[in-house]
Amino acid sequence: MRRLWDAWSRGSVADLTTQLHPRVEWTCMALDRPFRGHDDVAPWMEDLRRRWKSLTVSFDATEDLGGGVVLGRGRASGFDHSGDRTLDGTVTWVVAFDGDVVVRGSVWGDEQAARAWAARQRRG
Repeated sequence: MRRLWDAWSRGSVADLTTQLHPRVEWTCMALDRPFRGHDDVAPWMEDLRRRWKSLTVSFDATEDLGGGVVLGRGRASGFDHSGDRTLDGTVTWVVAFDGDVVVRGSVWGDEQAARAWAARQRRG
């Protein structure tokens, strides 16, 4: 999880995708849409960086849930290009690993819903 965070913090989507399985599936629950594979995930992450005039994301804690699944908690605050704050709240990430690479990931605004999704990932 730390390598993912470090790549994101450096602004390097290319480095980040090296941590992802080629057929990774990443879901942002606010968008209700899965992103599949490097060719889908990378442009979405690049767009996230361009969309905000200012985006501050803190990564505050991680929890190993077992079965290759890790939960991360933090906050996100974002200002759009007009200067309005349009994002401010807690964020929970759930990442499922196969060895050292991410096979599934999801971003949530609701930690309990994230934990329920994580439980399903551990089961299979």
